[in-house]
Amino acid sequence: LINNKAIEAIKNNDINTLDKIQEEIKDLENELEVLKDSIYKASFTNTYNRKYLFKEILDSQQKTLNEGILLYLEITDYEYLIQEHNNIIADNLLIFIINYIKDKLKEEQIEFTCIRYYQNTFIITIKNSKILLLDNIISNINSSIKNKTLKSKSGVILQPKFAYSLEEYKSNENFLGIFENLNNKL
Repeated sequence: LINNKAIEAIKNNDINTLDKIQEEIKDLENELEVLKDSIYKASFTNTYNRKYLFKEILDSQQKTLNEGILLYLEITDYEYLIQEHNNIIADNLLIFIINYIKDKLKEEQIEFTCIRYYQNTFIITIKNSKILLLDNIISNINSSIKNKTLKSKSGVILQPKFAYSLEEYKSNENFLGIFENLNNKL
């Protein structure tokens, strides 16, 4: 429909109609982004989900599309908190930790994408950074977060902790190999 309108507007040199079509296209692009977010976002953590990883970061053979650094995070004590207390407390701890890490990475002006890979594990893809610098930053974040004490509304006292590993990757590299290396380093 837009295509037919555009062809007709071009033939008639109708600038007003072309401007309206351009606005319609921008609206459609915005709607597409909202739809993409609803498909690829884990709502309560406000991070991308595994579908995003396999559609936007990897190709159909599970090879990386770009180069960068993968940061693999595992929120410790998550399973224990679910067993001993409940999912709400465990999930709130998870949200606190991942938001803290995302805020600190933003402060450092690091370009990243955060993906919830499994219940208590996240993969963060990072562009334009050096692995030694990033390791230092994540180590400082980890030290800083361990010094925090959280208290749930029900009185449960929590100490946020996470384990991490880093791996540089090149374009067209096998993701499973990278992931295995990250797991071994953890």
